[in-house]
This record gives sequence, C-alpha cells and structure tokens, in this order.
Amino acid sequence: MTVAPPARVYKYRDFSVNTLRMLTEDEVFYASPSVFNDPLDSSPTIEVDVDAPALQCLLEKMLVSRSSLERVRMTINNHRYMATELGNSEKDKAARDYYIRRLADNVLRALRDEYAKFGVLSLAGRWNCPLMWSHYADNHKGVCVEYATANAQFERLHPVNYGRSRTIRASTLVEWKVQKSPEARRTIEETLFLSKASQWRYEKEWRAIVDRAGIAPAPARLTAIHFGLRCDTSVIRTIVLMYRNKERAPKFYAMHVRDNGFKLSRALIDADEIHAIGIQSAALLDFRDIFKDESNNLPLDRETE
Repeated sequence: MTVAPPARVYKYRDFSVNTLRMLTEDEVFYASPSVFNDPLDSSPTIEVDVDAPALQCLLEKMLVSRSSLERVRMTINNHRYMATELGNSEKDKAARDYYIRRLADNVLRALRDEYAKFGVLSLAGRWNCPLMWSHYADNHKGVCVEYATANAQFERLHPVNYGRSRTIRASTLVEWKVQKSPEARRTIEETLFLSKASQWRYEKEWRAIVDRAGIAPAPARLTAIHFGLRCDTSVIRTIVLMYRNKERAPKFYAMHVRDNGFKLSRALIDADEIHAIGIQSAALLDFRDIFKDESNNLPLDRETE
C-alpha cells in the first residue's frame, strides 16, 4: 500500500560548502548506501527457502547480464567442486548445505552489486527533533531545509519501515529474476532500502531513491530554512542575504527552546530587516574618516604653531 508523504519533508545539514551548493545551486545529493553511518542499513541477508537447482538457476539469471554464460556456469561448477571436500552435494547433507550456502552467498553479492550504484536522499518528517539537530546539523549549529512535496518530482519517495526484517527470501528473488514478477521486485527494494532498526524510529525518515548516486537537481521546491539554536548570526545573515533578490524566497526560522520543557519551537525571522541592514562593516573604520575631518578643524596645538 502506497503511503502519502507529509506536506513538508526536511533535510538537516551542517554549514559547509556542500550545504551552500545545495542552496545556491538548488541541488541535492543522493548517497550510496555504502556510506551510510549504520552498517546494517541497506545491507540485506538472504534466507534460503529453495533447493539447490532453483538457486543455480537464480544465480545464472543474476550473473549472466554481467558475464558470459560460460563464465557463470564455471562459477557454479566451482561452488559444486568446493563442496566435494565434504562429500557428494547430491547425496551428503553437509556437502549439499555447504554448496547451497556458497550459491546463496554469491546470489547476495550479485544483488548488492546490482544496486551498488543506486542513490538515496534521506529526508526527515519534522523540523523540531533535537536528536536530528544534534546528529546531522552539527550539534544545532547547522540548518534544516524544508521541501514541499506537492508537485515534487520524486521518482520514488517512501517512508522507512522501522523494525522490519532485513532478510530477503531466495524464493522472492526467484519470483523476480526467473518469473519476472514486478511485485517481487518491489518487495526486494523495500527490504533493501526501507528497512531499518527500530532504534532509529525518532528520525521519521522518508527516502527518495534513484538509479544512480550523486548530485542532481532538487526534486522539490525549497520552502523554508531553519537555523539551529547555536547557528552563528553570520551564517543566518549570509543565507538570508543570499535570497535577497530571489522570487519566491523561502521563509526563515530561528529555533528556540520552549520554557516549559525540552521541545523545540521556531520563530519567523524578519528577512526585510536583515536586507535593510545589509553587510555590516567595522564601526571604527566607518567613523575614522569623520574623526579625521573633525581633527582638521580643531585649533592647532601650541607645540605645532
């Protein structure tokens, strides 16, 4: 069942060159799952619920697109040969189990290789999560960017399923690769990209998935920028001034702590006031010429007469 995304999704960021590029170039970065901070994220396991001939057929289907049929069959024969150290894989259980395990491990490697180039844009479902500010926005010194999901161009945007198993059944892979089932493929991709441990539930994460990792145009309109509790005023002023002449400029918010607890709130920043002040300069330098002019009008000192 497809779940409708919230009206707004959020990206927590530190203040860096990459963040400036995200704002000035209106771009986003789809990360490879291999660089995720959780090594269990997008790292599936396989449950073998089919026999050896089915696994052989599955592995052949998965490898033949990247190699010749002859090399694929040599790989399968090598797995069978390695199992002979424990006996006949067709008669001895230990040898058969070892052979199946080698085939399954190869299937899993092939699956990971197939999706290695995919990219994921991780987005949050709220702007006021203290842990997200701490973990992804440089301990509240960064920003949280808001995107509108209405009329967005996300190819695939789905919520993360916390607590779902990261195990993929071999039978589901057979349904996809051998029987060409699109439903089986969706199940595999949901398990691969959208399964996460329940301890991460506080993130309320949504993920946009594309076929290739890397920089791409932002798929949604940027509607607001939130500045963290510890965000330097120079960062706030710089970003607000950056949007001075832009049509449909985003709203700007400063984060605050509610007096009665630990919940975060936000206050709208008056962008016009910052625009009116502009870039500040040192007061001493501004008044230096005035002091100099006034000193020229003073009476001469007796020692200099």
